[in-house]
Amino acid sequence: MKYIWYLLCSPGYITLFLQFLNPIEWSKGRNVAKTARAWRYRHFLAPILTAFYVFILFAIVLDGGRSASGGSSYHNVTTSYAIPEQFHGTWTLNTDGIHHRGEDPDTIHSYGLNRHESIGEVTTVTIYNESKIKIDQNVRAEGDAEWSETFFLHLADDQQSLVIGDESGNGVTRFKCRVVKMSDDQN
Repeated sequence: MKYIWYLLCSPGYITLFLQFLNPIEWSKGRNVAKTARAWRYRHFLAPILTAFYVFILFAIVLDGGRSASGGSSYHNVTTSYAIPEQFHGTWTLNTDGIHHRGEDPDTIHSYGLNRHESIGEVTTVTIYNESKIKIDQNVRAEGDAEWSETFFLHLADDQQSLVIGDESGNGVTRFKCRVVKMSDDQN
């Protein structure tokens, strides 16, 4: 039974033994008492070290290597220089899809996202799936202001609402414009 325990905890025992043979302190080889104490308590520390190694190994295996590949669980990610057609249109903050006069909606074309007094020019579109894309664009605004921005577009299943925000879907929800209301007198 004792030998089975040593076999199961062998990664911890091996680590402690190698530290005992090669003591290192402050990046220099020294004969220090720390590794001797660790070797003295090896029957307590070896199972702890082995459990730590098993935990790390399971975390890597269960993660499926996604952390090493940038965390992306999407397959067939493509890049383009144009925004896909299902994202095109005029998008308003109003849930009824009515664009009221005086409001500045977002307009999405194949070449960029335009906002109030600013015009976006797409540099790269990363397409994750039919309803999620990442846009990198250069923006020009009135007064010769220019900047670059990156954002994600998340399209709802019915293609009538859109979230402009971060990768996880947090941001501003916009609704597809169906009617432009010229004044408050119209019904």
